[in-house]
Amino acid sequence: MDPLLNRIFDLTKKARENQSERGSAPPTQLIERQKDLQVHLSRWLDTYNSSTKFLRGHGSMDEEKAHVILSVYHTMATIMANTCLSPDDEMAFDLHMDRFSYIIKQLLKLGTLDPIVRFQASGETFVNMSKSVMDMGWNAPLYFVAVKCRVHQIRLQAVQLLESAFHREGIWDSRVTACVSRRIMEVEERDFYRTRTTTDGLQLQIPIPEPLRAEGKKCGF
Repeated sequence: MDPLLNRIFDLTKKARENQSERGSAPPTQLIERQKDLQVHLSRWLDTYNSSTKFLRGHGSMDEEKAHVILSVYHTMATIMANTCLSPDDEMAFDLHMDRFSYIIKQLLKLGTLDPIVRFQASGETFVNMSKSVMDMGWNAPLYFVAVKCRVHQIRLQAVQLLESAFHREGIWDSRVTACVSRRIMEVEERDFYRTRTTTDGLQLQIPIPEPLRAEGKKCGF
């Protein structure tokens, strides 16, 4: 998954450079790179689904947690790949509400497997898991949901999950990440939902309008 994420970050950077220099639609070369990324993500998912059948009932707890995390990172990568050619179009993320919701559901499931959602090498040998998988946790995908999903109910769950267990995952400090993500949510939403809340909560499912949204490059994604 790491190589695919690195390719997505690089393509996003190239798309932003193209946009600032030319102010036009992305060139064919970047579009082809995006299509190739989408193909590789689809193949990755096919392999993941095949391994799911094997692990069901046979994998250890740590392998089960790694499997959930990989699914979450694939979903996040898919959203990023699908939106990377429009790096300054925050409205593009509204097309991926189902995926944002899936990330939250999977990480809630992960929380039931381990109250502190992180992978630690404890002297055991994990034959089928790379070190990068072992170092993965939920900070990055939860932060991604918190700053890119503009539906209050979904992003609030992401913030609350970040606040539920303070720990560090590589460069990701969940205490800092939780504070930043909550602040971004509060600044963007302001009083938008206060005058719209109804007893059934349906108004909280309305994404905030474009003028209220922070630019992606200011949020780190």
